[in-house]
Amino acid sequence: MPIALGIDTGGTYTDAVLVDADDRVVASAKRLTTRHDLTLGIDEALGALPAGALSEVGLVALSTTLSTNAVVEGRGAPVAVLLPGYGELQVGKSGLLNLFDSELIVTLPGGGVRWQYSGQPYNQSVWNIDMDPQGRVIVVEQMMDDAAFARIRSGKDTRADVLRDFGPPAETFSFPLKDETAFMYRYFIHGGFYAAMFVYFDPNGVVKRTETGMDPWRIRDGDRR
Repeated sequence: MPIALGIDTGGTYTDAVLVDADDRVVASAKRLTTRHDLTLGIDEALGALPAGALSEVGLVALSTTLSTNAVVEGRGAPVAVLLPGYGELQVGKSGLLNLFDSELIVTLPGGGVRWQYSGQPYNQSVWNIDMDPQGRVIVVEQMMDDAAFARIRSGKDTRADVLRDFGPPAETFSFPLKDETAFMYRYFIHGGFYAAMFVYFDPNGVVKRTETGMDPWRIRDGDRR
């Protein structure tokens, strides 16, 4: 019968376990997690398992708590919670609004959900994948282009609207003398020219205007990419 191999990479230890078709543990091993290269700790754990049993593995499951630890500890890039089928009522009842800024929670009309893959600030892409309540993909769109930015409505759209469509900006600026703030998104225009889209907001968080300019990250600090 095929054997299942489970590997769990934790903050301190990496565990590997072999389980047979009757859910009985055939063998297990524990080794220190090697944070500089996780494959080393995994390889050491696998090396401690019986080679004969490993040759019969028909299923491999890999899990880790490192990403959860990073979220709890506030390290790494911004993250999102995906809630397929959740509408505003369900989000309200979930208590999420007590834990997070409402601008960080994205729901779509009709109970759909948006999966957003942002490369900002170090990559000039933001992909939106919209799905209906049944989980079927209805739209796949790259948002870092002039056509998408042209849909931003000055005097009407809010900071929440911009975050919903374009995700967290590469950088946020504050201009106290003008009493406004701005989001900056890095993107390419005209065949690969490095540019930045600036979206300016009034004190109430309503879009005042948008402006395209040179990418300041390419100018300062020797190109941070």
